[in-house]
Amino acid sequence: MNFVNKIYELAEQIAYRHKMLNHHAAWLLLSTIAVWSLSDNHPIPAIVAAILIMGFYAVIIMNDMKTKYGDKLIADGRKVSIEKAIKLLKTEILEKCDNQEQQKLLDLLEKKCLTQIQFKNFFKHRLFWIAYIFWVWMLLDLLILNR
Repeated sequence: MNFVNKIYELAEQIAYRHKMLNHHAAWLLLSTIAVWSLSDNHPIPAIVAAILIMGFYAVIIMNDMKTKYGDKLIADGRKVSIEKAIKLLKTEILEKCDNQEQQKLLDLLEKKCLTQIQFKNFFKHRLFWIAYIFWVWMLLDLLILNR
């Protein structure tokens, strides 16, 4: 098994997923603003629309991932999260490689995959996080407004 290729494939998929999250963040933000504007007059439909927005957003991201990677998709977001995919690859490396090769591969996995999902990379994905925080704020406002 070529673990180096698997590590690079997973790293590429993580980077592409983050790119797509940022790419579609503007639509998440615009749809959030549109739904929030309905909330005063139509609170129940606004709550339903808010939930549907996030569902559509998740489906769009997954469709982009499946379109690009097809059967080679490692972390699909539903069955296998990014963290789980990294953990599975790490376990496979520990089971099937000798000690000398293990450390090199684990270091490469750390460098290429784990660093992409650490908190210090928060600002690389700020467009998505801004839109997502705005969406959460809107949803909380809708739920509190309808008590």
